[in-house]
Amino acid sequence: MSLAYCITAHTKPNQLRRMIEAIYHENNYYVLHIDANASTELLLFASRLAEANENIFMLTSASCAWGGWSLVEVELQAISLLAELSGWSHYINLSGQDFPLASQRLIGAYLQDHPKKIFMNYRSIEDEEVMDLKYRFIFEERKGEVIATGERTERFHQLFPNKQLFTGSQWKVLTRESALYAAISENTNNLKSFFKQSFVPDEHFFQTVLLNSIYSRYVVNENLRFIDMTVYHSNEMVPLNAASPRVLTTGDAISMMSSSALFARKFDVEQDAVIIDLLEQAIKE
Repeated sequence: MSLAYCITAHTKPNQLRRMIEAIYHENNYYVLHIDANASTELLLFASRLAEANENIFMLTSASCAWGGWSLVEVELQAISLLAELSGWSHYINLSGQDFPLASQRLIGAYLQDHPKKIFMNYRSIEDEEVMDLKYRFIFEERKGEVIATGERTERFHQLFPNKQLFTGSQWKVLTRESALYAAISENTNNLKSFFKQSFVPDEHFFQTVLLNSIYSRYVVNENLRFIDMTVYHSNEMVPLNAASPRVLTTGDAISMMSSSALFARKFDVEQDAVIIDLLEQAIKE
């Protein structure tokens, strides 16, 4: 089985190297995007990696803004590139601060046992107040920031009366067919135009496209990730729906490895490098 990875990174070249080594297999494909604002060291590392390996590709660097369409655009470019390559069965997106919790053999075997399943967290958006807040305005990226530039003349349900709006985590595992449908099918062009002017479209676009398509019956509401969206507050762990996940450490090792997840995020070797050592040993075959 061949897998296709899209990896986005903007910092920590050594950590990215260790993650790629952990998920590397000669039969897989890897598409890297390094943010245009990243260090020269990171850009050179990725460029040399792509030059030295026929199955590793590097997209043209762009400046990506949190909450902007640029994050989705990177994935669409990666999938369009991968569309020209044969053999891969599943598309997996990762950041440079992720790490696998299983070997490539075990990950491939799991996906082979679920050949048509799409693993993607989702929930429907039915709250009118939330919809009005997120989709009332037109958003644009300017100088690395996402700002509202005007009010929409038509809302989502006016433009797409037969579609339902969904949201969820941007981290996912798609089948080849569903990934190509989302990225290059003409059926998705109108949704692309809408979400291109929306806020945080990377948490809405793929969910809304696929759950309103023939692939909806294959979507499993689980993205196979171990992510802890909590933060420390007054020496207690309380869920705050944080925009960024808690950095995982050695104290999370047992919970991670006993979970059903195939990947985890996020890690920071400057805060805890030992956890990467432990995971490397745990998945070694």
